[in-house]
Amino acid sequence: MPSALEIDDLYSLAWSVYDAPRGNRSQACGIVGSLMWVIGDAMVGPVTGRPEQPVTAAVAKAECWAAKAVGDRSGTPEGRVIAACAELGVAYWPPKVELIYPEESYGVYQTLSWLLRWLDGYRGGCVPPLPLPRSNFEKTTVTADELEKPMATQSPLWHLPEQRSSSRERWTPRRTNTGN
Repeated sequence: MPSALEIDDLYSLAWSVYDAPRGNRSQACGIVGSLMWVIGDAMVGPVTGRPEQPVTAAVAKAECWAAKAVGDRSGTPEGRVIAACAELGVAYWPPKVELIYPEESYGVYQTLSWLLRWLDGYRGGCVPPLPLPRSNFEKTTVTADELEKPMATQSPLWHLPEQRSSSRERWTPRRTNTGN
């Protein structure tokens, strides 16, 4: 399962995407909704409205199947979702397709897959729905200054456009002396 820091980062990023003038607001809404449901701040599932709390892995997988069915616009047949619920030992709740956009549902599917590290889910459960900031060994977010420190000590391998003698000159990698 992802760390609490990663979950907090995803929650913050999804809110910032939702509030931004550009970006996939529907996906961000699905991410926030699924995180709120999993931690108990929302009492019903974001896709089905299932009222189970606390959210178990089996219940989250059932919701993930429902989200996938809505997100892929009926590419996943209802029978497969019903069978998945039976395999998981949870009640089947149909998706509320009239209340959720496919993009929002896809955000739920991506988020729950990642939280569960579900191999059958979005990208094998290994990829968060939004790129997360890098963390250092102390599990704190790496700042822009920290990211630039290693780069500042290394010599670039190519010339930047402002370093070229002519604007017509082709941008090519700078040859470095390897000592041969």
